[in-house]
Amino acid sequence: MSVHVHIPTQFVSRYSLLGAFAEELARAFAAAGAVVNAPSHPPGQRGLFILLNTPERTENIRSWIAATVGDMLNAAILHLHVDHPLALHAPHVDEFSRWPTYRLLMPCRDDTHLLGLRWPRLRHLHCMHGVPLEALCPLDPLQAEHLAAANQGARPVAVALAGSIHAPDELAQMRDRLPGPVRDGADHVADLLASTPSMSFTQAFDLGLPTNLHATNFWGLMETVWKYATAKANTLRRTAIVKAMQGLPALVAGPAAWEPHCSGTIRYAGEVPYASMAQWLRAARVCVAWGPTQFAHTHSERLLLAMAAGCACVTDDRLLARRDFDPAGGSPACLFADASNPDAVRAAVDRLLASPQEAATLARRGRKRIEAGHLWFHRIDTFAAAASDAWSPASQG
Repeated sequence: MSVHVHIPTQFVSRYSLLGAFAEELARAFAAAGAVVNAPSHPPGQRGLFILLNTPERTENIRSWIAATVGDMLNAAILHLHVDHPLALHAPHVDEFSRWPTYRLLMPCRDDTHLLGLRWPRLRHLHCMHGVPLEALCPLDPLQAEHLAAANQGARPVAVALAGSIHAPDELAQMRDRLPGPVRDGADHVADLLASTPSMSFTQAFDLGLPTNLHATNFWGLMETVWKYATAKANTLRRTAIVKAMQGLPALVAGPAAWEPHCSGTIRYAGEVPYASMAQWLRAARVCVAWGPTQFAHTHSERLLLAMAAGCACVTDDRLLARRDFDPAGGSPACLFADASNPDAVRAAVDRLLASPQEAATLARRGRKRIEAGHLWFHRIDTFAAAASDAWSPASQG
């Protein structure tokens, strides 16, 4: 790929996730032969400008285009948004959707029908998550003897869990920001999401809120309900799963909101920066690699990272996780459990801890699957396809 690529790497996000993604993508493009973040750009030559989630100012994009490729039509503006559609910054996308060479790329396959309803001219593509080559652990040590409880020196952590939840006061503040008439309905939406992991947000929204609901800004209403309901459902679901691990040596990483839930055999590890997560996971024999609650069918990079780190994984029973890691004919790369049933998650963890051989088999399969198809390098073709679409005659004309 002999093209100039610009990827801003200064992002503000929890655990520095977006900045790490940007740097990982930059290395993948460089490995594919692209010129990345060069101080100058050949005049008149086409280039890729890659955004992650929400840029601070759209003027920054226009300034870069003017200073580098010059003509707007020479810049393929590829926006990788790694969250739910309702997390998009609508005012920016209002403008982006009018740019002929703008393309939205999303790992999420949930509720994406909303995009065409809100922005009829928007073009978007599915782009799966990836992880960097450096996330891969050595394959040879993934043997039964290394994953046995007796050999704690190799992987001293029996069970690892990592992710965000909200403290009660944070949830209360989010609820207070909702319009009064929809607060009870938003709680119903949260309960539906927590109890029915296969239900998308829009389905829960339709079932949980009154049918005669009207709003001058319906997208804004959905966005505020989504933020609160998914945060509450996420906290309910994850804390119940952690509680079910009591009696096992378990280590939980994430915000301070976890501390009240970490007692007995469950210890709190503090916040682990995203760039350090793969190394942190290498100390664990089993990982509960839960998916993001705002997705019903899509898995995230957490499962990929845990597999790359050589953990035997238990994950949510999701459609796309099954597609990617439980192929027809057998040889699954992880165990699947109903995320609404903490006892089922615990049973899957107990099974792997009791069987180092099965744990080693899954760990090796998972690690190999990531190397074969889930590195950022494997996503370069998707970005190239998005750029090609942006520069197609139909877009240019």
